[in-house]
Amino acid sequence: MIENKPFYLLVVFWGEQHRRLFLDLALSSLLADQNIPALNNSVRKNRLLIATTKEDWDALKGDPIFRKAERVITPEFIELLYQNDADNKMLKMSAGHKALTDRAFRDDAWGVHLCPDVIYSNGSMKSVRVQAELGAHVVLTAAVRFEYEGVIATLKSRGLEGMCPLSLSGREAVDIALKHPHGEFKAASWDSPFFWEFPVYTSWTVPGENGVVQHTYSWSPILLDYAALTDHSDDIFDKWTLDGDYVYQNFPELTSELHVVTDSDEVFLLPVTPAAEACPPQDPHWSKRLPGFRTWTRAHFINMVHNHDVMDPLKRRIFFKPVRWHAEPINRNWEAVEARVRHFLLKYIQSEEADQERRKDMLIENPAMTDEQATYNARIRHRIIGARLTLGWIMRMLPVWMVYALYYGPKYGLSLSRDYLRVIGLALSGDRTEWERIQKRIRWLIARAGL
Repeated sequence: MIENKPFYLLVVFWGEQHRRLFLDLALSSLLADQNIPALNNSVRKNRLLIATTKEDWDALKGDPIFRKAERVITPEFIELLYQNDADNKMLKMSAGHKALTDRAFRDDAWGVHLCPDVIYSNGSMKSVRVQAELGAHVVLTAAVRFEYEGVIATLKSRGLEGMCPLSLSGREAVDIALKHPHGEFKAASWDSPFFWEFPVYTSWTVPGENGVVQHTYSWSPILLDYAALTDHSDDIFDKWTLDGDYVYQNFPELTSELHVVTDSDEVFLLPVTPAAEACPPQDPHWSKRLPGFRTWTRAHFINMVHNHDVMDPLKRRIFFKPVRWHAEPINRNWEAVEARVRHFLLKYIQSEEADQERRKDMLIENPAMTDEQATYNARIRHRIIGARLTLGWIMRMLPVWMVYALYYGPKYGLSLSRDYLRVIGLALSGDRTEWERIQKRIRWLIARAGL
């Protein structure tokens, strides 16, 4: 029963900068009436577990915002101990997450994972509680960077800086966020002249609307039901972060118990990062602007990330869910963009998860088709996509390969050409190993060519 299970809000940080961000942004926004106060806490079981240093904890206890939080939730100190390789911030944070998640698992709690540099829209925690009541074991919401300087300036201009509680509706938060995109968000835009080469998320604007449609691998586990686990796999924190396959390792077979937030009215996270930090190259190279080459380049990058080793099956599966971030009501303009984007993704992405999506579409478009026929057609489509991607890159990289052949040809003779043709033939026939070899060589050629 949900009333007997506590909500544990889990956060890791250290240092004055992130301590202030946590107090002024995350905690202040979580104190809005439809956030922490909306969580069931009639028997005072809910906890705000903070993995931090003793120095930071002592500083927190004297802050007015922290004292205000104590009225609605019980804060608890988890000392952040990390002795090895103290310069590795990611593993230090993972050590904190390991301690927090082990505690949530031990106490059979709902785990609500927080970040110190995020503004949470008012209503986010209420939505989390509702999904818990409906039986969700996992709730995931998209999270990307926005520009710290611009967001803070807007809060100040609206008289919201230093406010506690800091109350922003989902639409207000989206409006502020989209006005101040971080360089990473700019590079993730489909129309960007400097589209990034490892797109962990991609956004498409909606003509005439203040919002974007997004497809992403970047998810924040805003709710995890640790009571649903018989065993807790936390080994990932010894070498990776919460962003890795932690959710998949612990909740691998979710169907109806998984809720993916696809509408910013429900939950919206507004993470802030200084403009100079974690910014991809803002280089509008000619190869990323040419009409034919532009589409193929982006398609290759998206397909490459989709099939990368760091992407687990859960991330691949839910990537095809469109996420709507909007500052105004949804209308038919959104449906048109979502349909166009889905068509593009299923035209170029080659994976088992993409095959399942194609099979679903075939059964909807042709109700008379059997499941076996749809599965077979999806597999054929899978091979066609592989051939299209391979041939497309061969044609578009031909000038580079010609230079490469002229340089190495006299040294290696015709055997080089025969080897290339053999590998290409195997890739076209469905050999995944050879297809991966071609991808690696393409990336090397792109780097050498300065593309």
